[in-house]
Amino acid sequence: MQPKDIFRIIVASLGLYIIYSGIHDLTTSVLYTLNLDEFTSGPLSQQGVYPRFFAARGAIELVIGFLTTNGFIPFTSLAFPENTDDGEVDAQSPASRDTENPHLN
Repeated sequence: MQPKDIFRIIVASLGLYIIYSGIHDLTTSVLYTLNLDEFTSGPLSQQGVYPRFFAARGAIELVIGFLTTNGFIPFTSLAFPENTDDGEVDAQSPASRDTENPHLN
């Protein structure tokens, strides 16, 4: 496996964690709305935390999680830039700085 493939798997795993967090927040908002959770009598209810907060946060996390898992957010392309037409990597990219130092190869 190439480092780019391993990094892609790590990013997809992070996306799955974000999806899980979004599902947790949506479930928390439903339980809070139905008064089936301990949050209704705990410290969060005294702070004025409402189910709309959990529902909005959960929806945003689900969207970001799905985008991250499917590769729409180009983390892999930013970490491992593609070569140009000349076969050279852009001078500003981290990959080109590694090849300039012979001790790293």
